Amino acid sequence: MLIQSILDSVSHNHFFSISCTLGRHVTVRERVPAPGETFIDTSGPLHIYLNPASPLMTTLSLPPGFDIANTPLVTARRVDLLWSVQEVQAFWDSTQDKPMQDGKTVFTHEIAYTIRFDTYLSDFLQPLPTASYSAMIMTTGAHWTNYHFNGTTPAGIPGIMKLFKVAAKNWVDHFQDAVGKANRECEAAGELCKRPRRRAIIRDYLEGHYGCENIFEPSTTIMKAPQDFWNWREMPEFNAVWTVSA
Repeated sequence: MLIQSILDSVSHNHFFSISCTLGRHVTVRERVPAPGETFIDTSGPLHIYLNPASPLMTTLSLPPGFDIANTPLVTARRVDLLWSVQEVQAFWDSTQDKPMQDGKTVFTHEIAYTIRFDTYLSDFLQPLPTASYSAMIMTTGAHWTNYHFNGTTPAGIPGIMKLFKVAAKNWVDHFQDAVGKANRECEAAGELCKRPRRRAIIRDYLEGHYGCENIFEPSTTIMKAPQDFWNWREMPEFNAVWTVSA
């Protein structure tokens, strides 16, 4: 299955796990920082490609137009908030009787690693040889916390959850419209479109562990996060939003 993953910071590990599992059969490309660069925008794409030296190459039947050097098997992009900050702000404004005053936003001053919806959706829908993705795998609201938001009403997680529900509903509507159209066009092309129907897979997020940097083996217990800066206690509620949105 050729996939594009819309990831947050933690889920990058899944991308690298895939590359390690496939081992010598694939190669991985990522953005290389320029000389002297101290800040790396981690929303840039990561790609997994077939390795032409893989012994599997003699057993594979690649579709017409597939370019080993340029057609990714898997692509990962970091989109912590599903939308750009400008789009998320517009969703909030749409729920208010009065727009926020000039210069005011729902965001803190922390950097949000996120991009426009149309940017990564366009990448997902590209035909061969640029791409041939069949599924977009995404996680839920791990980064929808007080770390990034401090201007919602009500304040804190209740207001953030209110905004997240609007963002999720819009995400489902926009994705279904665009991908549904692309799938119908593909089906109408018949034999000229030899690809599975594109779809989204929404993956539940789990609570984090405060000592994750010191944990090097599977945990035997589930730690309940306290009510604090993050949203781990509310993660089941964030996950459930997608059931309603879909």
